[in-house]
Amino acid sequence: MQITWQDLLKDINDIPVVDVHSHLKFGRFEAENLSSVCLYHMLGYELKSSGYKEDSEAEPYSNMEAAAPYYKFIRNSSFHWCMMRVLNDLYGFEEETITEKNWKKAWDLVESKAKPGFPDEVRKKYGIKKILTNEFDSKNVRKARQDNVFMCMETGLWTIDDAERTNVVLDKLGGQTGIEIKSLSSLKEAVSLSFNGIEWESLHGTGTWIRATADFSRSDETTVNQIITKYVNKEEFNDRDDDILNSYLLDMWLDLLKDKDIPYQIAQGCCRRNGEPIAHTSHDSMQSLAYLFAKYPGIHFNILLGAECHNHDINTIAKAFPNVSFASVWWHNFYPSIMRRILKDRLEMVPITKIVGYFTDARCIDWAYARLKLTRLVLAQALSELINEGFYTSSQALQFAEEMMWNNPHRIWKKIGTEEGL
Repeated sequence: MQITWQDLLKDINDIPVVDVHSHLKFGRFEAENLSSVCLYHMLGYELKSSGYKEDSEAEPYSNMEAAAPYYKFIRNSSFHWCMMRVLNDLYGFEEETITEKNWKKAWDLVESKAKPGFPDEVRKKYGIKKILTNEFDSKNVRKARQDNVFMCMETGLWTIDDAERTNVVLDKLGGQTGIEIKSLSSLKEAVSLSFNGIEWESLHGTGTWIRATADFSRSDETTVNQIITKYVNKEEFNDRDDDILNSYLLDMWLDLLKDKDIPYQIAQGCCRRNGEPIAHTSHDSMQSLAYLFAKYPGIHFNILLGAECHNHDINTIAKAFPNVSFASVWWHNFYPSIMRRILKDRLEMVPITKIVGYFTDARCIDWAYARLKLTRLVLAQALSELINEGFYTSSQALQFAEEMMWNNPHRIWKKIGTEEGL
């Protein structure tokens, strides 16, 4: 007897979840206004591609008015589907899309409901039990824990692309630490000072977005010294300089982190070109990650993959290293057909303990809900296919879903505890 994904989804919806990567600010999970929902950056790319021109200096109300005519052009996209789930399900906006005629109605609905207390209602109703946020707030660590919100921190010194080349990164590091970087020893001193300035006892996780072409097996101190000399002399840098410094800085950081016993998330597979994010990485860079995983067996690496073409690469690497796992899908992979392929590949290739099923990257509870809605739907579809293909029973599939959505986050982020929240 064939099982439908709709049948499986009913049970999957009852499984509580842990959001293992968000940008939710504690105490302000609700949307600020309609633009928080409808001009979310993933929608913004689609709108701008359709002709919308964002004014970075304009008020959100004005930008929403300017964007309203363009939603009809993106009604086919899965991010539009997510947006409408938020507006329909959370705010009772019973329309097919945003238009010039109805956007003010949607604005008023969000303003009327997006109040303190609303995020807790959403979390309780839809089972978002625990949240890891990269918006570190040292003043509210204890209070956040009581609300099952756990502080993490992205350490983004290592993202070198066409927007931030080597000189910008070294300028930032020097400005942050007050150390003039003019030699390898001063670079090491600055990195160490930056590391020791972090409240590690308050953190449950950390990580970074790494350069898509960095080769983590080839950075050496002689070459890094030459790059620093170029920096001191204000010479121009090339892509190889950026790759090597990116690799060397991350290697230094991990050497300091290795005794902290907290997971390290690596977002890989996306870079900025002319200020816009595109899916990109290289086979050499992906395979060189194995160098880091082997060198630091005591650090658990959780991978956020943004380029589907390297899913097989990273799956084979994860099979080889006990300290590597995945966190759902990142950036340009968050589309249903891609998500299904990636999830099925992982289920067929790696131990179930390596697959974390859900994270949001959200900046308001609305998008945590939207991404959960799509994630659960895709999970039900992928698992039902594997059941109907004869690989799993329904009981096994639901066990695997619970492992991915609830148990695995607790295995990897041990400090968040095992007690149920909310």
